Amino acid sequence: NIEVLRLCAETCANMDMPVAMHLAETRAEAEYTRYGNGPIAEWRRELGYEPMVSGMSPTDVLAEAGLLRCGVSLAHCVHLSEEEVALVAGSGAAVVHCPRSNARLGAGVAPVPAMVKAEAVVGLGTDSTASCGELDFFDEMRCALGVNRAISEDAGAILAKDVLELATAGGAAALGLADVGTLEPGMRADILAVDVGGMLPG
Repeated sequence: NIEVLRLCAETCANMDMPVAMHLAETRAEAEYTRYGNGPIAEWRRELGYEPMVSGMSPTDVLAEAGLLRCGVSLAHCVHLSEEEVALVAGSGAAVVHCPRSNARLGAGVAPVPAMVKAEAVVGLGTDSTASCGELDFFDEMRCALGVNRAISEDAGAILAKDVLELATAGGAAALGLADVGTLEPGMRADILAVDVGGMLPG
């Protein structure tokens, strides 16, 4: 309901509160918001409610409601068009990429290389143990690297250093945290040392 989203946007802006929500995780979302069809519409009817049809994509609904802005973190963003990637990138809203959850639920793969190219704020997340099994962040990084290369059919589409940035500085930016995410004077964080000696030849 766009009125509820507007109220959320106004209330959180007035109270200077961050907002986190899911966006475009499944194709069913767009089918519902645009046309009032699909499994979400059927579920609402089972509950005794008629579908709410906006005629817009989920991304456009958020833009109309004032929820595409800094201070908003958008989980998933799997099904974004090129235009929507540009819209999100220009809005200041952050994307949280959850590749293992998306893979397990058969949702698809978010266009992360396109988001990074468009200079969107992108961080890496797990969604939850309910959909990714466990919270091993190294597994999340490996999955992000693999699925984005696979869907792009290009091993250079995303590099290990890109994924490391999503998991550190990108994650901090997506959460609106200015004093963590990088190793430099003035930042606060625990430091984790990883022995990569066994990965090197010779």
